[in-house]
Amino acid sequence: MKEPELTNEAKVLIQRYLIKRFILLGSIFTIVSFFLGFFIRDIAKAEAYNKAYSEAAQTIMQLTNKATYSASKFEILESRIIKILKNSDDALKDATDLKNRIKTTLVIQQSDKIVSDITNNLLQNRAFQESVISETSSRINQLETKTKNINVDDLGNTIFRGDIKTLGTIQAYDVGTMVRQKQ
Repeated sequence: MKEPELTNEAKVLIQRYLIKRFILLGSIFTIVSFFLGFFIRDIAKAEAYNKAYSEAAQTIMQLTNKATYSASKFEILESRIIKILKNSDDALKDATDLKNRIKTTLVIQQSDKIVSDITNNLLQNRAFQESVISETSSRINQLETKTKNINVDDLGNTIFRGDIKTLGTIQAYDVGTMVRQKQ
C-alpha cells in the first residue's frame, strides 16, 4: 500500500513546526554553548594560571632554598677561608722565626768551625805554643813567689812576709811582717 501523500499545506506546517523547534532549540543550544564555553574557558584559564603559578612558585621556592643554602655555604666557606688565612699568617710567622733560627744556627756552626780551625792552627803553631807555655810558666812562678810569703797562723789570720803590696785592710805589722786579721 501506498502511503498517503501529504498536502503542500501540511508539508509547510510540518516545516514551520520543525523550523520553530530547531531554531528555538538551536538558539538555546547556541546561547548555552556560548556561555558554557565562556565559563569553561575561564575555568580552564584560571586552572592553567593556577597550575602555572603553582609550578612557578615551586620553582621559585626551590631556587630560593638553593640560594639560601648557597649563601649559608658561602658564609661557612668565608669563615673557613678567614681561618685558613689566619693560620697561614701564623704559619708564615713561624716559618720566618724558623728561618731566623736556622740562620743563627748556621752562623753558630760556622763560628764553631772557625774557632775550631783557629784552635787547630794555633795548636799546630810551635811559636804560639812556646809563647803560651812561657807566659803560663812566668805567671805560675809569680804566684808561687807570692804564696811563699803568705802564712796562716793558728787563729786563722793571714800573715804576709816580704815585699807584698796592700791586699786589704792592714791592722798590725812588725818589722818585715804584715798581719791581716780575719773579719
